[in-house]
Amino acid sequence: MIAYADYNAAALQETQNLVWSYTSIPQLDAWQNDGGDIERRFFGSFAVGNDGKIYYAGYHYAYDQSSDTTVQEPDLDVFVCDNYGAGTWQHYSFSSKVPSYNPWNPWLISYAFYYQDPPVAIPDEEIYYRIVNSGHNNLTIDSEGKLHYPGLWSLCLGDYAYPTSEATTVKEFIFDPLTNEMSIHEIFPVAQSSSDNQWWMPWDADGDLYADLWIYPNPLPEMVYHFPYCHWDTTQNFDAMMFHYNYVRLTGGGNDGRMACIWQDSYKARSYNLHPDEFPQYAPFANDPEVYLAVSPDNGRHWHQPIVLSAVDTPALSGKTPMWFYPSDTLLPFDNGGTDIWKRLYLMFMDDNDWGWPGVPSSDIDWGNIMYMALDLQILTVEVQDEAVPAVSCLKLSVSPNPFAESCDIHTSLPSKGSASMAIYNLRGQLIRKLDYSSLPAGEARLVWDGKDNKGMSASSGIYFIRIDNGKNQGVCKALKLN
Repeated sequence: MIAYADYNAAALQETQNLVWSYTSIPQLDAWQNDGGDIERRFFGSFAVGNDGKIYYAGYHYAYDQSSDTTVQEPDLDVFVCDNYGAGTWQHYSFSSKVPSYNPWNPWLISYAFYYQDPPVAIPDEEIYYRIVNSGHNNLTIDSEGKLHYPGLWSLCLGDYAYPTSEATTVKEFIFDPLTNEMSIHEIFPVAQSSSDNQWWMPWDADGDLYADLWIYPNPLPEMVYHFPYCHWDTTQNFDAMMFHYNYVRLTGGGNDGRMACIWQDSYKARSYNLHPDEFPQYAPFANDPEVYLAVSPDNGRHWHQPIVLSAVDTPALSGKTPMWFYPSDTLLPFDNGGTDIWKRLYLMFMDDNDWGWPGVPSSDIDWGNIMYMALDLQILTVEVQDEAVPAVSCLKLSVSPNPFAESCDIHTSLPSKGSASMAIYNLRGQLIRKLDYSSLPAGEARLVWDGKDNKGMSASSGIYFIRIDNGKNQGVCKALKLN
């Protein structure tokens, strides 16, 4: 139930009794009252806009109890109600899947990831990131009126139900209430920019679709892992530590588009505690998670490399076990006497030696202390380089919508009237579709790919390269298909 009441400052000061009204969200009621085998559980947060709309956004998981499997369905949800809750609720749903691929090593003549029985290479469409363990996050509205919900996205290798915990990244989904469109942005790590369709992978930091380093004869490329949880031991909390010990929090900066995002990472603590002989350099972090703080100058289009704080390396936190960082709702202006853009961020956190463990402890519980601190941050703008003027022989292409589900439009400008062809390739460079056009006029042209291959079958989810060739000019662009 959602409670709402009309009041003003005078009513509060006079301690008047508020008149409460109550409502609920029909879609969530339907999930709760469904007596079938599908169990759905929603995790979300509220935000209220200046236009009187209430937003409840987050994600859900769906579980088929009869088959003991996770149900694959759109899992990002936005619920919208106008008139401060007295209106009609609308529900918008999207998929959290971020496509990946199975890297290929031409020297080993081998892929990186295989099913074990039988040993078959895992298809690209069965390798992806999806949102997991993101139940303690918040929802914010940026200076453009868009919603931001941050979370953890983990890599899934052929099995939707069991993501790879150490291959976890911090992302956010952004919902535009004006267009009802959703996009997913990288916060950390970031491949190229946070708002393009090039995705960081543990083996591919720049998102160029090739493994960065693959040392012969290792069966896997070199990997970079993160563990964005405030504790390292997954067996705590009855083997549900990651479900309970997660949080990613966003805070806004008013009308200038500046934002901050905070979370914790225990990769060093986990590495040392599980493999002390392999990671002796991480011994100081055995009981201390690191605090990651990323900032954006432009409503999440770009996120700077995070600042990292810890009890090991940050004098102000020395002697503490800092965890559960909660930022203030707003970044406050801070005048340092110069022309640079500074913001002040207030934080509350726990100095908690027992990690909030609710089970029976092995020793007396020391519940720790609530602590407060302030950080003064210089949030620099991002200089976006102008696109280079293409050579005469290069056609400039764009795709819309991108990502797309069923079909997409390819926009270009042809220098002369004549024939042209459009070819679509998958990540392996395999031609899956070719369309020939006998006569196209000069100037602006719009071509359509219906999302199907040459056999008329719907292409699977993933990244595709689209090439247009008119005999004298060529252009290539990239499109992301999400089924």
